[in-house]
Amino acid sequence: MTTVRNSTTKSEDFVLAWNDRLEDNIRAAVFDENGSIKYGPYILTSNENITNLLFDIYGRDSVADFGICDDSYILAYTNNTGYTVAKALRVDGRDWNRKCNA
Repeated sequence: MTTVRNSTTKSEDFVLAWNDRLEDNIRAAVFDENGSIKYGPYILTSNENITNLLFDIYGRDSVADFGICDDSYILAYTNNTGYTVAKALRVDGRDWNRKCNA
């Protein structure tokens, strides 16, 4: 789980990601500060390493008040070839071009 700053309200939303072993993919959902779902659940990737999966997500550290661009986060995971892959994503599940305010 990671937090992301909402670009509209500047509040902290949070992203929860999990390994859906029934369908062999990594899914995520985004929730607002009250715990209501805003986006998802949606599939982040379906080519992960199902025998030795490692994955993590990062958006911001709310304690240190530091993070990447608003409404964005990074997924890093081991793919089916055993290599580490990183994807930049928007809170709605679309790919992110790694530019703030774009």
